[in-house]
Amino acid sequence: MADFSKSLSSERERRGLSREELAARASLNPSHIYRLETGARRPSRETVLALADALEVDNATLELWLAKVGYAPLDLAVNFRPVVRVRGATLRSGRNVGPASSLDTATVARQLEAIGLKESTVRRLVEALASSGLATQRRVSTALSSTFSRALAVVDCPVRTAVIPAAGGQHRLLAPDLMQRLLVSSIREAADCGIIDVVLVLAPGTADTLYSTIRNAMNIAAGPMLHLTYCEQGKPDGLGDAVLRAEEAVGTEPFAVLLPDDTALQGLGRKVQALLGQMIAVSQQYQGSHLLAVTSVPRTKMAHCGVVKVQTAAEQQVAARILHLAEKPSPTDQHISADRDLLGIVGRYILQPSVFGPLRSLRAQGRRPVELTDALEQIRREGGDLWACELKGNRHDVGELVSRTGRMIEEWEEYNLKRGETYVKRD
Repeated sequence: MADFSKSLSSERERRGLSREELAARASLNPSHIYRLETGARRPSRETVLALADALEVDNATLELWLAKVGYAPLDLAVNFRPVVRVRGATLRSGRNVGPASSLDTATVARQLEAIGLKESTVRRLVEALASSGLATQRRVSTALSSTFSRALAVVDCPVRTAVIPAAGGQHRLLAPDLMQRLLVSSIREAADCGIIDVVLVLAPGTADTLYSTIRNAMNIAAGPMLHLTYCEQGKPDGLGDAVLRAEEAVGTEPFAVLLPDDTALQGLGRKVQALLGQMIAVSQQYQGSHLLAVTSVPRTKMAHCGVVKVQTAAEQQVAARILHLAEKPSPTDQHISADRDLLGIVGRYILQPSVFGPLRSLRAQGRRPVELTDALEQIRREGGDLWACELKGNRHDVGELVSRTGRMIEEWEEYNLKRGETYVKRD
């Protein structure tokens, strides 16, 4: 950092500029320049690029500056300086980025071809930006940054596919517009993590209102990187059955499962959008294992969700080994009744394709419904590794609320039938 401060001061003095003059050129505050030259402040990458532009330093000096303040020198950023200026000083001062002929064409062409871009296309973009207004430059810059960040997330993500079940009995009670919102939220959560294939599991007859509507909106707004498809679950036959329907689309790689109506809140009502991303990061430490999101739930609600018993995690350990799983356990379950330290499963999973074998076995045995928790417990008993990633927050299960409402309606109908009355549904 001290070397950068000294070099910056020397370059400014060599060009006969005061701090005020350099600040004006780089659209910075003079006091900011003073703090940079005295080493009292570390510059952002954008500030380094803006100062390099203002002082017209060569590429070698810019590479050195980036390295000295802790930023990796990127060949593309150094050789493609006109684009850098759009993100730096040009956006602030409105100065022209200079002629496109200043590009190191051969170097840039090789770098662009490596990521599937044509140098001629980018050259045209740079030329167009040079004569565009400030608002257009900002929008294009934001769009490019978002696209490259998304591409980086896709390359880094070890999980390529997400399955989003939306054919359960509770889902069929939700209005289509509410179901669309829940699905879009889950798709966005998956896409933000770098997942590129999303499989919706839908009830028959809902493809037009759910899949087609969302896909058409994505074609306009999301770009081609995310691929959306769907399969059908004829009748609500358990979460395990829904996941099994997506086996062909998943293939032989790890995949995520997101329940759109099962969310978690942390702090003052802020949705934890990064939950799946945290789990994917954790799963890389437990490769080949199944990972479940869990959180604390009152014992009175355990009969309505899947629960796990976990081993006490060691200090610095990011996940806890699962010792037992049960789906909607009864109070007489010996594991549940004897243990007061249980956690409820949140609707986020990172699963291995090995889960499909036990799911097929449960279906062949005539087990109805086919529960994912039962299949995972079978895997655990056979020696498979299952880990719990605990979420510190409040769980909000929309599906459980809707199911409870449905049960209340059914109970009311039975009550009226016993009294010899007919319950009339009103539109």
